[in-house]
Amino acid sequence: MEAAGTRLLDESQPFDVAIFDGVVSASYDPRHPERSMANEILMKLREQSNAWAKADAIIENSTRLPQGRFFGLMALDDAINTRAPAPPHRARLRAGARAGTPPRRARARAETNKGPASPPRRRRWKILPEEQRVGIKGFIVNKIIQLSSDEATASAERTMIHQMNKVLVSILKQEWPHNWPSFIGDVCGASRTSEVLCENNMHILRLLSEEVFDFSKDAMTTAKIRRDEGALGQIVPRDAAGGGVRRGGEPRRDADQLFVSRLALFFSGFFKAHLRLVETREHGQALLEGLQYLGASRRVPDNEVFQICLDYWHAFSQDLYASETGGPRMSKPEEVLVVEDENGEIVREMFKDTEAIAQYKTMRETLVYLTHLNYDDTESIMLDKLALQVDGTEWSWANLNTLCWAIGSISGAMSEDEEKRFLVTVIKDLLGLCEVKRGKGNKACIASNIMYVVGQYPRFLRAHWKFLKTVVNKLFEFMHELHPGVQDMACDTFLKIALKCKRKFVTQQPGEARPFARDLVAQLPAIISDLEPHQVHAFYEATACLLSDRGGHPSVAAQRPALLAQLMALPNDAWRRITHDAQQNPATLVNPDTVRDVAKIVKTHRMVCGACGPLYVTQLGACYLDLLNVYRAYSEAVSSAVQQHGDLATRHADVRALRAAKREILRLLTTFVEKCGEPEAPPPLVATSFVPPLLEPVLNDYRRSIVEARDSDVLNLLAATVDKLRDLVANEVPRVLDAVFEPTLRMITRNFEDFPEHRLAFFKLLKAVNTHCFAALFAIPVAHHKLVVDSVVWAFKHTERNVADTGLEILYELLLNVGRTVDDAKQPFYRAFVLPLIQDVLAVMTDRLHKSGFKMHATLLRHLFHLVEAGHVTAPLFDDPTKYPSNQAFLRDHVANLLSTSFPNLSRQQIVDFVVGLFDLRMDLPTFKTHLRDFLIQLKEFSEQNNQDLYSEERAAQQVAVAEQQNAARLAVPGLVNPHDRPMDDDDL
Repeated sequence: MEAAGTRLLDESQPFDVAIFDGVVSASYDPRHPERSMANEILMKLREQSNAWAKADAIIENSTRLPQGRFFGLMALDDAINTRAPAPPHRARLRAGARAGTPPRRARARAETNKGPASPPRRRRWKILPEEQRVGIKGFIVNKIIQLSSDEATASAERTMIHQMNKVLVSILKQEWPHNWPSFIGDVCGASRTSEVLCENNMHILRLLSEEVFDFSKDAMTTAKIRRDEGALGQIVPRDAAGGGVRRGGEPRRDADQLFVSRLALFFSGFFKAHLRLVETREHGQALLEGLQYLGASRRVPDNEVFQICLDYWHAFSQDLYASETGGPRMSKPEEVLVVEDENGEIVREMFKDTEAIAQYKTMRETLVYLTHLNYDDTESIMLDKLALQVDGTEWSWANLNTLCWAIGSISGAMSEDEEKRFLVTVIKDLLGLCEVKRGKGNKACIASNIMYVVGQYPRFLRAHWKFLKTVVNKLFEFMHELHPGVQDMACDTFLKIALKCKRKFVTQQPGEARPFARDLVAQLPAIISDLEPHQVHAFYEATACLLSDRGGHPSVAAQRPALLAQLMALPNDAWRRITHDAQQNPATLVNPDTVRDVAKIVKTHRMVCGACGPLYVTQLGACYLDLLNVYRAYSEAVSSAVQQHGDLATRHADVRALRAAKREILRLLTTFVEKCGEPEAPPPLVATSFVPPLLEPVLNDYRRSIVEARDSDVLNLLAATVDKLRDLVANEVPRVLDAVFEPTLRMITRNFEDFPEHRLAFFKLLKAVNTHCFAALFAIPVAHHKLVVDSVVWAFKHTERNVADTGLEILYELLLNVGRTVDDAKQPFYRAFVLPLIQDVLAVMTDRLHKSGFKMHATLLRHLFHLVEAGHVTAPLFDDPTKYPSNQAFLRDHVANLLSTSFPNLSRQQIVDFVVGLFDLRMDLPTFKTHLRDFLIQLKEFSEQNNQDLYSEERAAQQVAVAEQQNAARLAVPGLVNPHDRPMDDDDL
């Protein structure tokens, strides 16, 4: 092997394809003793500067393994798309971007970026002599024509042809249209000679159109994109270039199923593209036969075939509905928690099947369209199917499930009268079926279907109080059913009904002595007696949601505090017992059972607070000081355990339970602050009565706790307080920052991995202070300004996207706020930070790891450069006043020198053009971003990379616009939007 390698790598000797085939064979043989040496020989061969010159001999003569010919194609591709090594001077600009990088990552990057040690790269395409470029083009074209000469050869060489097509497209990206203007004409002429060659030419045009229209933004400047789109657009329409019949994967069954799958693909693709052509009297019979074949294809027990048919029927029914204004299979909705497992048992689903949920949504929309087209047929089919379940003819869990899921899916697609008649029949039959069927599994299956169906028809429930009352009482019965999943689904269904029908429960209905909510809270102990803690929390949340409605009558609002007090009677009684025992003996408070009870009680309060909103202030006021005292006691207990056992104490079960209870208290207070508002809990009241007592125990505990014992929920609470109460708590901001700023910063700047929750919460707090209490932030000592700016810079250099995006947003808001201050305050800030910030933002913008932040990079750079160019920065940015006449002249020269040093591959003219554009005040933000993109694409680090993130803002805006348009269209079709996702107005209440 060593002799073979020496022979192959000796460029003075003729290239021996037989020896090459032997090396390739050894390289791909896992049992060959010299496999590693063979791999090394091939790597060295590929690194030779003229390796591409051997490609024709390899492709023509290598016969032992297809990998040998692929090696030749890779050598050609290298000659076209070679990248040069990053210059060592780049370290100067990168130094700013990588400050604070973890030691391990820094070492890894240092190993990756060793410029002098890297092997020399091969020559670029444009450096090759003209005759060699023409020779390569001719060889590739002729080889493609040869391999596509007949169907048998094309089929056998399909993979090779595809790879050669990609190489040809790479050449076209460099040569067409300026150096190869006849390419399109050549393709069209060659296509006339052979159907196989014509098909392959279409593949080439498709690849080329994808490069120009879909992927060109990532690798070409805007000028080249316009040239290529113009040339291609004259020949190949954009939509047609990427069209064609969609190809499916190989089926998993026999040849018959493969035929059916391809038939379904053919009919669905043909009808989607050309249905209008055959919707004529002449072709009507053929069209019906084709649709019948497509309908029959769904009977094949293959999910891919079924999905193909479903996608077409969805589009077909949608088109019919638009022009005119189910089946035995149905996927499971997301709301259903009780399912049949692979053993035929009814169980609680533990994981969401996302594929089934997506399929359900498509099927649901199809059924809604079909219901609008002919309601009578839909009703008749579903009721007939239900009758077969009731009489036992087609009884099975699977059949009942799919039928009920289909019934629930068409909610809102009928008129109210039709819906009433249909739903009353369905529920009556299901309740009767539940009475006659025996066995826990049968009853659990029927119960889950009843709950799903009634939960899908809130409009009917709101219009028929007696039926709503019956349904809710039935849900309360199901809450005592111990079969897995039934209680969970009963609680979830009650919560959904409460959200959509809450006013019906808090107002007195005809024929009732009092509002149902009063009976509900009175019966609460009996209703929840068999529920698990998480189910109890869901029940309390649903009941509190009822009380969030103030009702249409003043008496309703007057009853709400009393009803809330009655609702909270059980947890409040338990809380009073705990606090009373603690007064007698403080040691009882840290008893493990007591700690768990405290966490449960506080979580119940949190769920109620989140559901009923400002009304909760009537409950918090009674226990607020006790909550803070419990927080103090648990903080002291954790500190005591740490003093006795060291840092390992935070891993003890008792300490973890104490910290969990502390976190629940913090989350309750966070929820209350977020929900506070008029009339019960106005922000001024919260700021004066609740915030001052809160800060002392929370801030002192956070400051003195060891790093492992600090809770990120403290930072979330403080961030929510500043964000909600704003200038009402501005006087407290310095105290808050003094307690949490430096301790947290020391935690999160150790590296980029530790304490991720603290990191996000810290910058959330900093953003809130910067946005709402900037005066307080700018009033801190000047020496701390650098600490603030450094923390923000550290944030936007972070590899975690959420942190980096938050850092960029904070910096932009900070610069805007600084610009609004008086000149004496902002000019020292500009002198200290404008230059470092420009360098840091440029560094992250030219770092491939931060491409997703390009929108804010462009916004910040435009703001900073235009700030200087417009003369708003009057403090000198340079030390020698005799060298530069102005800040503008200095910054131009400084940035040009910085870029020249960092990117020596760029010409001086390219840098000058880029710098001139940076200072052009006429550029709006979109034009400025285009200017930056064109510069980045010229860089070697970006030219060969996937640069789609540079267009993330445009894509996001386009996606939002499309989503809004689709949502508006969906809302216009009654029933198409899930009733629980449809927005409510006062008439719905």
